[in-house]
Amino acid sequence: MIIDNKIKKLHEELSGQIKAGSKLSILTGLFSLYAFDELKSELNSLEKCRVLFSQFKGFAATPDLNTSPFGELTGTKFETRYRNKLNQQSIAKEFAKWLTEKVDVKLVKHQGTLAQNVIHLDTNEPVTYTGAQFTGAGLGLTESESL
Repeated sequence: MIIDNKIKKLHEELSGQIKAGSKLSILTGLFSLYAFDELKSELNSLEKCRVLFSQFKGFAATPDLNTSPFGELTGTKFETRYRNKLNQQSIAKEFAKWLTEKVDVKLVKHQGTLAQNVIHLDTNEPVTYTGAQFTGAGLGLTESESL
């Protein structure tokens, strides 16, 4: 099955595939609060989740306290409509709770080591999606600069 985020969108596929007690592994360079928000009920039903950030820039690379070493958590320029809802604070609190309760986070310490994005869902019928970052564009919620 081809997921092009135009006709078949990754967030719809994940929403239909994630079941209570599933395990999810995500290898991504970027992670958006709005991608989390779109799938939060499904993500909260997981038994556990592993996230490996592949483009971690290091805390020393971000002297600005408002910039994350994991990329722009509040999304890309295409996620403006989500930012305009002015609910980042409540989403961030839910995201922090989910991270604390369900997620094991690891960081790739050497930039450029992993250039792949992978989402693997371990259920009765495991499924793996490649090529999509865990962002609005990667899940098909927004436009993308990709083809």
